[in-house]
Order: sequence, then C-alpha cells, then structure tokens
Amino acid sequence: MRNLSDIIAAIGSMAEYDYDSTLEMAGALAQLARNDDSVVPALIQVLESAENRYARYVAAKALGEIRDPKSIPALVTAMREDRYSLACMGAAFALGRMIENEAAVLALIDALISNDEEMRKAAAPALIISGEKIPAHVLRGINDEKITELTALLAGDPVSDVRIAAARVLGKTDNPDVIPHLVRALDDRDPGVRLSALEALRELKATSAVNEIVACLQDYNEDIRRAAAAALGEIGGQQAVLGLVLALRDPSPDVRSEAAYGLGKAGNEDAVPVLCAMLADKSEDKRVRLAVISMLDKIGHQSAKPALLKIIVDEVEDADLRSFAEEVLWRINRKRAPESLE
Repeated sequence: MRNLSDIIAAIGSMAEYDYDSTLEMAGALAQLARNDDSVVPALIQVLESAENRYARYVAAKALGEIRDPKSIPALVTAMREDRYSLACMGAAFALGRMIENEAAVLALIDALISNDEEMRKAAAPALIISGEKIPAHVLRGINDEKITELTALLAGDPVSDVRIAAARVLGKTDNPDVIPHLVRALDDRDPGVRLSALEALRELKATSAVNEIVACLQDYNEDIRRAAAAALGEIGGQQAVLGLVLALRDPSPDVRSEAAYGLGKAGNEDAVPVLCAMLADKSEDKRVRLAVISMLDKIGHQSAKPALLKIIVDEVEDADLRSFAEEVLWRINRKRAPESLE
C-alpha cells in the first residue's frame, strides 16, 4: 500500500482489529508522511470523525509513528472523549511516542490524575513505557497540586499500572519533597511499583532514603534487589557502599554484578580488597568477575594490581578474563601511584 487514499479507504473498511494490518498501515503512512504534508491532516480527520472505532485507533497509531506535534491537540481530544475504546488507548500511546514534547507529557499527566478510571488506565501504560524519556525541564516546573495528586495515586490507586506510572513521573520532578512518598512505596504489594519507586529514588539521588534502599536488598524479588544495588551505586556515600558490599553476597549473579558496578561508580578504594577477593574466586560467575574487573578499572587503584596479575598469568583461566585483566592492568600501570606524586 503506497497511495494515501487507498490506505485511508482500507482503514475505513476495517471490520475488526487486526494487529498485523494495523502495523503495516501505520508504517506505510509514516513513510508517506515524510514527503506528503497531507498525511497528518487526513489522519486527524479520520481520528476526529470516523465512525469506525478501528479506523480511529489506526489513525492514532499512525500519528504516533509520525510524531508530528501538530497532531497533539487531536490526540488529546481523542484520549479524553473516546473512552472505553481502542482509540483512547491508541491516542495515549501516540502521545507517549512524543514524550519529548511538553504538551504531550502534560496531557498524559492530566489524564493520569483525572477522576476517570478509564483515562488513568489509558495514560498509565504510555507513561510507563515512555516515562524515562521525559525531559527534565518539563517536570521541574510542575505545580504542587499535580505533585500532590500524583503522590495520592502512588499511595492508593487500586490499579498497579497507575501507581507505577505515578512513581515514574515523580522520579522526574527533581523535587525532594516526593522522596518520603517514594520510600513508602517500597512497601507496596506489587513488585512493579517497588521497582519503579527504586528507580525514581535513584534518579533523585535520594541520600535520605539510603537505609530503606539497603533494606530492599533483602526483597524476595531479584529485580528489586538488582534495582536497589543500582540505586545505591548511583547515590553513593559510605552507607551505600556498605550496602553494596553486602549485596556482593547475593545468590543472584545479576545482583552481584550490579553491586560490583555500584562500588565502581562510588569509586571507593575501600572496596578494592572485597572486589579482588571476588575476582580470585574461580567458582564465581564469569559475568560477575568481568564486572569486578571493569570496576577495578574504574576505581584505578594500585592495590588491584596483584589480583589482576594473578588472573593474567594463570594459563587455565578463562581467556576473556585474562585479556580484560591485562588491559586493565596496563591502564592502572600508566597511572602514577599516589605515593609517587609530588
């Protein structure tokens, strides 16, 4: 399908939702829009006036692929007025594709904090998927009333996706007043909410929440423990380092790797002996040992040299480990030892 009128006709004749056809038509329209200024107005017309609900959904989907800011008002209207339908969800996702645009972000937030449950359910997935790309400047100026409503959603909305989306947005506000609300969300029954709260605290570099984040290293859910280690690595400080050292004993290799990365981010030389001991343990997972070498590289302290050399000269060691250790040792050797500095 290459002709605009043919595609619009095909959209209008849809008798039922067809995922593959929707993707094909949306992709074709996005291609046409690169060279044809009439595509976006035609799709807005379909979105605003077509009786066929599938046609309205495909129009919204295509507008999301095209990402033309001129379509935002029509998408906002569709999201608000076309509730209980695919078109509402399609419009929300289309706005999510334009998350770098302030009008799109604020429209999704307004939908999330609305009294209409269907609106909240439509906006939440779009913010969950695209929320990490929200430009910082958009939410730094968000008013206190909206923040209050978002924290209320985080604390009590019955739909877990809405609570997750609220946490995702609050993490972008650069407002320390939201930290206590995110800390309380670490006890949420839904692991997705706890995960989003941890990610938000990491973005906010919430030093006041370090103890609560360390407590999350005991969560039964591996993803939560890994996110806690990542947050501690980002936040840094002595208490975070102590937590990361504890996480090096986690049963999950992924959590141990994240803890090693976190110690490297913190750049704490006190962690070098612990990392070297992990590197020397041949029973440790290869991914973890590679992460340890990477973090010894980042810390760059001379005391790591014997452990690296031991890996390099061990002919039965893994070839990747030996090669990486050699690179890192070379880089550390290029640095002058602190005691030699004048």
